[in-house]
Amino acid sequence: MAITELVFLPLKDDEDLKARFYEELPGLMQPNFDVPGGPDTAAVARILESNPEDADDQRGYVGVISWDRLDTIKAFLATPNFATFKSSLLKFVEAPPVLQFFEETVGATPRETLQNSTHLFVIKATGAEAEVENSKIKWNKLVAAFQGIEGNETLSHCGDGREVHEGQFAGFSGWKSITALNDALRDVQVQEHLKDLRNSGAQVSTFILELKQII
Repeated sequence: MAITELVFLPLKDDEDLKARFYEELPGLMQPNFDVPGGPDTAAVARILESNPEDADDQRGYVGVISWDRLDTIKAFLATPNFATFKSSLLKFVEAPPVLQFFEETVGATPRETLQNSTHLFVIKATGAEAEVENSKIKWNKLVAAFQGIEGNETLSHCGDGREVHEGQFAGFSGWKSITALNDALRDVQVQEHLKDLRNSGAQVSTFILELKQII
């Protein structure tokens, strides 16, 4: 099953360095990732909004990558290409990046969502099994509310956490503009379903991401 990977980067607390990271990352990543055995898509995202503000110890940017399956990722992480890329990040980060893998369950494929979007609305849920399962139900209702908005062209998918994030859940809703996403988030029904999601019993965090496509 397809995988959506989130890469939370513990960037150094230097705004000029963060700006350089955002500008230079495509050139560092593209030649090492756009190779046989690499991902389907890859983007670096500027985090426009995070709730709570310190969710996942975010530092303003996150990598968003889609893969055909988990075994492909494991094989790629052992390649010289990845080693070269990893070494190029050292000047920007103060600790190893945190890799999170979510295996597709329902919806569009991760590739479709990411390739056809400029912005993402992302939710993550953690907690007891019953609480996380309840958050999945609430997410599906939120997606239905998004899709019910006139003129909406969103693509959405979701996934269950794998590896060290087993038992977690993430949902991804893709948008073609920040204006369309912000308008949708002001919709009364959307707000009700988002409130229900946050009250699902799970610990829920949300992100609004601006994507810069690399692959």
